[in-house]
Amino acid sequence: MKIHSFDGLVDFELGSIEPVTDRPSFLASALGRSAEVLVENEPHMTYRIHPERGIAATVHFEGPKLRTVSFQIELPPRKEEVWSEEHELERKRLHDEWLQDELGMPPYWFPWGRLESNYDSKGCSSAIIVSYAE
Repeated sequence: MKIHSFDGLVDFELGSIEPVTDRPSFLASALGRSAEVLVENEPHMTYRIHPERGIAATVHFEGPKLRTVSFQIELPPRKEEVWSEEHELERKRLHDEWLQDELGMPPYWFPWGRLESNYDSKGCSSAIIVSYAE
């Protein structure tokens, strides 16, 4: 996986997503053809994808426009099976380290949008969120 800071392109082993990707072109892509619908509440649509080994992701559209790509680095199976705050904070630490290795120190604000590593205590999960500007 690679995030290109100059244009917001996210490269996965099974394909790429870029800020200008619209819902029809996503659904026609290799990533979209294997996507599972998570939220279907027009104009909002969210899809789950498994773009490469060790990565789980969601792609959110508002109408045809791409809004966010969120992804998680998967933990070892024994830690994935039983949720704990400790495991999610470990995942967040992995996300933080990955972002720093790829892009340097935060904040990660760009003309095309922003990136963040987030731990949501209410949602009980950690993710790297790529948000695309209007």
